[in-house]
Amino acid sequence: RRTLGHVPVQQEVGRLLQRFPRPLRNYIAGSIYLQALSPTDRRSFEELYPDRLRRILERAEQGCKHVVSYFDLNECALGKEINWHKDYKLCVVAPLHYGPRMDFRDPHQVGNVNYIWELSRQQHLIEIAKAYYLSGDERFAKECVGQIESWWEANPYLSGINWNSGLELGIRLISWLWVANYLRESVSANEQWWEHLLVSIWQQAHFIHENYSEYSSANNHLVGEAAGVFMVSLCFPQFPEASEWRERSLQILEREVCRQIAPDGVSEEQTTAYQTFTTM
Repeated sequence: RRTLGHVPVQQEVGRLLQRFPRPLRNYIAGSIYLQALSPTDRRSFEELYPDRLRRILERAEQGCKHVVSYFDLNECALGKEINWHKDYKLCVVAPLHYGPRMDFRDPHQVGNVNYIWELSRQQHLIEIAKAYYLSGDERFAKECVGQIESWWEANPYLSGINWNSGLELGIRLISWLWVANYLRESVSANEQWWEHLLVSIWQQAHFIHENYSEYSSANNHLVGEAAGVFMVSLCFPQFPEASEWRERSLQILEREVCRQIAPDGVSEEQTTAYQTFTTM
């Protein structure tokens, strides 16, 4: 049996969902801070920012076609069914082994793991969800719902390389919180989908909390992990561990700001890319 800590998953999931009022859509709407847009609001945005809206919609249309750009892959076609375990540059597909113990440095097993992880951060879904929020076009919401469902199916709890790095979970959590923000009025996300989203968010936050990178990757990785857990604890205070998560993640963030940023404001890792990531 799969377990979360010492408790069987199904038993713990039942207790978890009992803490949330129904329908979950209404709770999500109340717990996350973006206000719903009326048709008038949308028309006003289009009038004020026509070029910006056009770019958002163009990128979202590409995302709906499963065409994305990341690293040196420009307009990479992922195919009808996205393979969340595939390095699309080297065409290596990682096996569905026990994720935390997989060797992410083994190119024969995972290729260049960053190409797998970057896609599974699902940051591209924020743009698609934003297109739904600004246009009201349900196609965009449906695409987000479908891609997240696809990720769940391909990445069972603790299975596969996408359950290996706490940083990747933290960034994915932040992506999903933004997506949930934008999709809360969508008819494409039913009650079962919201249930699954809450459970998966909880599982990933729990994993990070129990496995913070306090040693070998106690740098920007630790910041990304704590940021994801902190945001989850704020958005969903009904999670049984929310107060504990919030306290510890905030302690980490406050400590690491002083430890990782020098008095002159420059990152101790001496890289502008990590400095941007850590401070934003």
